[in-house]
Order: sequence, then structure tokens, then C-alpha cells
Amino acid sequence: MSDSSPQRRVYNADRKQALRHLDQAIADGRLDIQDYEEFSGVIARTEDMGELEDVVRRVQSLSTTGAPAPQMHSPAPAHTRPEDKTAWFANIERTGAWTVTDGAKYTVTLGTLFLDMREATSSAPVVRINVHVLLGSARIVVSPGVIVESEAELIMSDTPKINVDPPAPGAARIIVTGRIILGDLKVVSRQAGQRLPLGFKNL
Repeated sequence: MSDSSPQRRVYNADRKQALRHLDQAIADGRLDIQDYEEFSGVIARTEDMGELEDVVRRVQSLSTTGAPAPQMHSPAPAHTRPEDKTAWFANIERTGAWTVTDGAKYTVTLGTLFLDMREATSSAPVVRINVHVLLGSARIVVSPGVIVESEAELIMSDTPKINVDPPAPGAARIIVTGRIILGDLKVVSRQAGQRLPLGFKNL
């Protein structure tokens, strides 16, 4: 006789619990960004509890292959509200211990945006920052190994200069979106406390 017992439905609480396992694995350096995105995609779409449990088992079975990948310190609560700051003829500066929120928006006109993330916490392993710069500059500093990508639209602006160390497996990932008009974006990686390149901050 075949087993016709119904499969238990996957609830949001089950998905959140599975995602917590993924977040821990990437924080421990046991999972890289590509695998994180693959597993999180399965978690988001599956309605099969068996498939969900299989993902969790696979993540839990991963062994640490080296030192933990560089993160932006311990993750901040996932419910943290995205930061939204605007400056006209002025600068926006974030340094020291602060929270880098996924979906944060920074708008600067005739000024400089300076984000030093070396001592910051992040709301997710992958964080998107929405940057809007008009006749100004955007400067970002991250710890060595953190991944930084630019998807920002450029209008009469220089090509972004992202001068960071090679990415480490499972490292935090920063994606810069938004629009830069008649301005520029520069990114460097430095250890906490290490001096920045001459003129980089430019506030």
C-alpha cells in the first residue's frame, strides 16, 4: 500500500528558520555568496517540506574550510528600517559603529557621501545601497575581502573606481545602485584604523 499521507505545508516561519541557518553558515565562512543565493531561492519558492529540510541538512553539514569570511561585524536585526538621508550643499558621513541597512538611500547634491563600513554592522549578508549623487562624490571604505559591486547609473560621470582586495569566499557583499550625475564613485578596502589614501575622504 502506498503512503498517501499529505505533505506538511511550508509556512513562513519554516522559511525564516531555514534562512537563519543560511545566515549563520555565511557568517561562519562555510557558505559562499553563490550558494547562499541558490539555497535562499529554493527556500523562497519551495512548498515541499522535505526539500526545505534537505537544504537545511546540506547547510548544516558544511564544514569550515578556513577562517571566517570578512563580514561587517555581527549582523544587525533583519527588521531594521532602511536609512534615508539627504544633503544639499553639504556632506553625509557615516563612520565608526553604525548599521548598514539593506535598501538604504543616500542623496547628495553638491557635496560628498562618505561611508566607512569597517566597524559597521549589516542587516543582511547582501546589502544594496541606493546612492544618488549630483555634482558630488561618493566614497566607500570596506574591510579587506568584502565584495563591492556597482550597478549605479552613470550620467556624464567617471567610471566607478573600485579598488578592493580579492573577494573572500562567503564574504559580505555590497551592491551600489542609484544614479550618479556629474560625479564619481570610489571604493577602497582598508583594515580598521588603517590610513586612507591621500585625498580619498575629500570632505
